[in-house]
Amino acid sequence: MLRGASFNFGLSANEASIKESNSFTSTFTSKAKNGFAMLQNFMFDLTAGWLGVKPVSPEVEQEVRAILDEMNMSDWGVRLKRLSKLAMFVGMTDHNAFAVSLYGIRNIYISEDWYKQLSPEQRRFLIGHEAAHLKYYHTDVNFLFWLVIDLLSLLEFLHYLSGRFGKIFNCKFKLIPDKIGTLKSRLRELSIFFIFKNVFMRIFEVHADFAAATELGEYDGGIALMKEFKAFRDKRESELPQEKIFIAIRNFAKWLRKYIGSHPTHDQRIANIEKWKTEYASKSA
Repeated sequence: MLRGASFNFGLSANEASIKESNSFTSTFTSKAKNGFAMLQNFMFDLTAGWLGVKPVSPEVEQEVRAILDEMNMSDWGVRLKRLSKLAMFVGMTDHNAFAVSLYGIRNIYISEDWYKQLSPEQRRFLIGHEAAHLKYYHTDVNFLFWLVIDLLSLLEFLHYLSGRFGKIFNCKFKLIPDKIGTLKSRLRELSIFFIFKNVFMRIFEVHADFAAATELGEYDGGIALMKEFKAFRDKRESELPQEKIFIAIRNFAKWLRKYIGSHPTHDQRIANIEKWKTEYASKSA
């Protein structure tokens, strides 16, 4: 009789056991990753699309894929989704497109009806901008920022609940010790971190504009798109109450957006693209 059973192809019993164990571990890891990816896709669709999301139409899919090819992202596995009517109703507006990603899952969401109304140049810049967020991992970093903010907010909420619990039942039990700080100090830290996050997001937005303009050569499309966004916002604001108090609140919000907002203003973005057009368009010609 041969040493080592024939069904193990000459492997010892111990070696076969190790191989079987490694195979099981590999299969389990693969299934866990696939399950995690499915959960991420669901969460992205739930939070970014508010359910009801659908794949974009074939003609939009073809056009966007061609732009992704120009960005050298044909093999990145980007999923293209159409924003649902509910998502646009609850505040995401019907003039929107954005990218989300984490752990290899990359999605771009588009308000398709609005997208089709844009010029080809505007569409190229729009998709190039969102693709740049994925290509240079802006969206991954942004997700981590939001995760930290959510965790800090949850920590403060637990601290508040533990204090209320102690008062109601007249006991000293607390979920979170007092040494983590008072509500005022925690909110101050959260506000500072939020501004810090916006600084990074602002840099990412400028970088994405730069990538779309220079890698696709769409300077004019970018300028036209920013003017479109600005006109849309101005129209929306003209429909809001015009009493002095509301105008003062909007002006204060504009001031905040200009200096600490997550996005540069449309005028700032137009000025940036015009500057890059002067510096880089002639060199690439």
